[in-house]
Amino acid sequence: MSFLNDDPVEHTNVGRIAYYTDEVHNYEFRVEHKNGSTVISPREPGERVELKIGILLPFHQTSDNVTRELTISGTSAIRMAAAEINTQQRIPGAYVTLIEKDSFPQPLEGQEAITQAVVSAISLVQQGVIGVIGDISSSWTALSALITSTLEIPQCSFTAIASSLADRSQYSYFYRTIPTDLLYADAALSFVATQGWPYISLLYSNDDYGNQLSQYAVMKAKSQGILINGYQSFYGESDPLHQVPDDIDELLSNPNSRIVFVVAQDEAMTTALIAAANKGYMNSDHVWISLGPLPDTTDIQSSINDFNSILKSRQQGQTHQQLDWYANSDVASESLQKNQTGNSMRAIDYIAWTTPEYQQMIDYPTAFSGGIFSFALGINLTGYGPFDQLQHTWSQLDPQLYPFAGNTSQASSNVAMAYSCLWSMADGFRKIVSGSSNMTQMLNQLVTRQLGDDFTPTAFNTGDNGPDGPMIFNENGDRAVGNFRVLNLQHGQETQIGTIFGGKINITETPVYYGGSLMAPTGLPAKTCINPGYHTPISLVIVAFTAFGMFMALLAAFLITIRRRHLVSSISSVLSCLLELLGFLFLYTSVFFFSADRTLMDCFVIPVTFHIGYTLLLGCLSLKLYRIYAVHNNIYLKKPIVTDRQLIRVCLGGLIITGIALVIWLPATEVQTISVPVTLTTYFVRCDYEGGVHSMLVALITLVAALFLLIAVMLAIRTRAIPKNKPKYAECRHISLAI
Repeated sequence: MSFLNDDPVEHTNVGRIAYYTDEVHNYEFRVEHKNGSTVISPREPGERVELKIGILLPFHQTSDNVTRELTISGTSAIRMAAAEINTQQRIPGAYVTLIEKDSFPQPLEGQEAITQAVVSAISLVQQGVIGVIGDISSSWTALSALITSTLEIPQCSFTAIASSLADRSQYSYFYRTIPTDLLYADAALSFVATQGWPYISLLYSNDDYGNQLSQYAVMKAKSQGILINGYQSFYGESDPLHQVPDDIDELLSNPNSRIVFVVAQDEAMTTALIAAANKGYMNSDHVWISLGPLPDTTDIQSSINDFNSILKSRQQGQTHQQLDWYANSDVASESLQKNQTGNSMRAIDYIAWTTPEYQQMIDYPTAFSGGIFSFALGINLTGYGPFDQLQHTWSQLDPQLYPFAGNTSQASSNVAMAYSCLWSMADGFRKIVSGSSNMTQMLNQLVTRQLGDDFTPTAFNTGDNGPDGPMIFNENGDRAVGNFRVLNLQHGQETQIGTIFGGKINITETPVYYGGSLMAPTGLPAKTCINPGYHTPISLVIVAFTAFGMFMALLAAFLITIRRRHLVSSISSVLSCLLELLGFLFLYTSVFFFSADRTLMDCFVIPVTFHIGYTLLLGCLSLKLYRIYAVHNNIYLKKPIVTDRQLIRVCLGGLIITGIALVIWLPATEVQTISVPVTLTTYFVRCDYEGGVHSMLVALITLVAALFLLIAVMLAIRTRAIPKNKPKYAECRHISLAI
């Protein structure tokens, strides 16, 4: 059977009928040509109810071979799906009849072509179809989808990708099995998640593609907890040439823009990448992710060669006489004229003539050595059951019945998506019919188009895994998940490093970053450590205070030593004063190291010096107060209440307990420094102590210190009433104040 001109075996008043047998499916069907339509139905349907599905495609279009192949192979896939649906009786009590209608019956242009496309869509409606599959182009699909959505008839396309078709206010009954451009954002964000990057920036072309995809990317990123550092539009059609490099610099000059999503196509994408390379942003700190396929690498290299040629001319002293005039020309007109005549100036040429960085040429293998990623549709689905089954059946079909099928034919993704259009539609009908208590009544309502409200896009989410992956549709009629190849520009050549199937990413090779590095950048903005260190004003104040305190402690020790026979010194005990001052020196030492940038050594020195100094200081102060308290409350005492030997015993006792705890604690604890974020651009480094005995030993040290402090406070309260006329005990007031 030829595709459109079947050899008739039977003539009727309205057309001709031919009968054929599909040996693969053991399926006999009839093909009837009438009123400009081709009707395909089972030869003997029995008592089942007929469900008419319209196929609206440009069958007579011959000027474009790609469109021709999409149309014919897609129709063969739909016919194959119909054969399987009918032989398997997929819809209980019903069978599918296909009504093929040409949306391009005559080679017309302009309004006449639009009119005949609309007439073809209306013709299908008049023939009683309850669903429509088509069209090929997005513009032709929009015409028919307006009609079918108004009449609440579901329509599916396997090729139309325009984002405008997701407008539910106009196309509420339209859905499609082809992934849309919006899924590139999902693919890119899934890759970002595998690398653990928490922030991204967006550089997007100021056109329909860039605006819609960037808005979707921002929304999806926020829902996944990925923060947006910044976003900037560029390369608007009405933008003057001089604004293009300014817009790119606006985003890239931000030191926080490390992981950059470039949402652009063709010339705009090439301009962004070359401008970034010229500014030095192709480096180990940056990663570039294209939301979509990159331009061909040979085109990028050619543009870089042109760019370098202009830089070389500038180095030789050449200038462009009309540079100021071109600066105010808009991007669209200049690019168009450049492509048509070669006499105008592209945005990338303008950047080459005006960039201050013109002394260094762009070396393509170096600048594009890694760190650039993109995504492309069309993965090898071999090994995936539904696709393998489709491929097996497709290869066995008779190409006379199913053009583009046969022994040597490979089922393309287009074939799989066309097949899924009818299969998902039939499954949606089956779900409605099977779920009814009165299937006969439900089928009658379905045939008479009384169930329109039940067939919005989400009605066709039946859990079916189609040959092109899971057929899951969102409320806008777009596929919720897609299949992509993950590509990495390595040493100037695109290399596949993974796949995304059904929304799940699988990285099969280690990504390569700038310079051939296999280590992924952190993706974090440059951060500033807010630890004082020894170089900030606040740290200098602390160090000066510490130094002054240590000097005063040493001076006091010297004075006490040379005046040790003074009345106050004798009563206070020279040894007690010296131990007390030693405690101060330890404490000042801990403060000095606490102000540092915080290294591992600091994490050991700080707790050791602090706890030893704290124990010495509070121990001596407590004993001094106790001595004053005892003397003041017992006038018959004729010798010191606390001797130097007893003082040493008490201080050593506290030091031994603290020392043992420190000796056990520090070796048994994993000591490390960790960075704690404060804001997006600041952090501080602190010491972290992890170990099984950490909490217990800290509690012991704290208990000793708390015991000394408690005793000191109680004695300070008891000695507060000592009369002022006893100057040899006056230091108790200063001790109490210190405590």
